[in-house]
Amino acid sequence: MEGVTWDVTPEEEQWTTQTVRQHLEQAAGQPLTAGFKVRRSRDGFRVFVQYLQYDDQGQASPVPGAHCLVRLSGDGQILE
Repeated sequence: MEGVTWDVTPEEEQWTTQTVRQHLEQAAGQPLTAGFKVRRSRDGFRVFVQYLQYDDQGQASPVPGAHCLVRLSGDGQILE
C-alpha cells in the first residue's frame, strides 16, 4: 500500500509495550519479566511477548515455550 509505513516509532513501541505489560500483569496478578517485539498491523499492533528468567549472574534468558502474541488496537484495546 502506497504511503503506508509499517515501522513503529519509539513512542508507539513504548506505549504499546506498557499497555500490554499492564494487561498481562493485571491478569497474572504479579510483575512480568519479559521481552517485547512490537510490529504494526492493519488494525493496530502485534506484540510478541517472550517470558524471561534470570540466572545466578543476573543474565536474562528466554523460558523455552513461554511466549504469547497479543494483538492491540490503535486505541489500546486488547484484541486477542
